[in-house]
Amino acid sequence: MSWITFHTECMAITQEEHVSREKYADVVSKAYHNCVLRHFESLTAGGTVINTAPKLPMLYNGLLAVGNQNINQHSGVDWIQQVGVHIMQYWAGALITGPTGFVNVTTMGTWATVPIVQNYDFKIILHALATACRIHMLTLIGIYTSTVIVPPVVAPWSGALLITTP
Repeated sequence: MSWITFHTECMAITQEEHVSREKYADVVSKAYHNCVLRHFESLTAGGTVINTAPKLPMLYNGLLAVGNQNINQHSGVDWIQQVGVHIMQYWAGALITGPTGFVNVTTMGTWATVPIVQNYDFKIILHALATACRIHMLTLIGIYTSTVIVPPVVAPWSGALLITTP
């Protein structure tokens, strides 16, 4: 459900005839941030990401820079690949906290895209972006620390434990 809401939030910009690069960067970065906030982490008994709000302006600036970089391009552009570095940076040092412990994200994961044919259909591009983001979340790595057991249990963590809201 969370990714459906992400898609819906992003599609809001298609209602306008001409969308500025600033507006596209704002809508897509906020939609991604909101999507992350709608995820919960199973090992921490429903923990949520708590420290990514300060990274939202950085994500916005990164998406805007990609848009500005591509505005005068006449050759093929792999927008999803370009956006990947900024989404990975969004996760640097992320902290997830919940009732049974917390997770420090230590590795920003890997970014892989599905190649798509150059087109102007935002739905196709958006679907490919959401797919790349979902795969990326699975590659996040961190350290879980329990807060309910003494001494605390420390264990490896994977982004596969992030679950979207139903």
